[in-house]
Amino acid sequence: MRRFLDPIYRLAEFLAALQVVAILTIMLLQVGFGLLDRGAQALGEPAPGLSVPAYAEFCGFLLAGSIFLGTAGALRAGAHVRVTLLLGALPTSAARAMQIATSALACILVGYFTICAGEMALQSWQFGDRSLGAVSIPMWIPQVPMVLGLAIMTVALADLALAFLRDAPPPWGETEGFGGE
Repeated sequence: MRRFLDPIYRLAEFLAALQVVAILTIMLLQVGFGLLDRGAQALGEPAPGLSVPAYAEFCGFLLAGSIFLGTAGALRAGAHVRVTLLLGALPTSAARAMQIATSALACILVGYFTICAGEMALQSWQFGDRSLGAVSIPMWIPQVPMVLGLAIMTVALADLALAFLRDAPPPWGETEGFGGE
């Protein structure tokens, strides 16, 4: 199972990174166009007036996609906030039970959000919803990375809950602070 899930987590992280690179590219283009305008004006020439249309909207969509696609990888790396102080104060059995319960509850909640986001993206596609910016794009396009990221996060949380049920160490390898017995 690990050989199947780990590449999915890495692919989601890669897609998140690609979206961050796309944000960087768009922002560099926009800044470069602004510098061209100022340079032309400084030389007494008319500004070319180049810009990336709806760059803020595109960057916002890409940012949302990168955040959602990156959550499972962050969970696997132990980058999410955990209350290890509380876990360390509990007996090992209680800390393990808390880890199982919180992972399972998070899996259920994120699974529910995945279904809701999937329905929203499907309705956006069915009704032809489009963004209201200068460049009108179908709304399902920026919604798909969110749904995909939520789905992968749901799987990662189920994977984590099952690891705790098997009494396996968490994927981030930290075992200190998980019970005081």
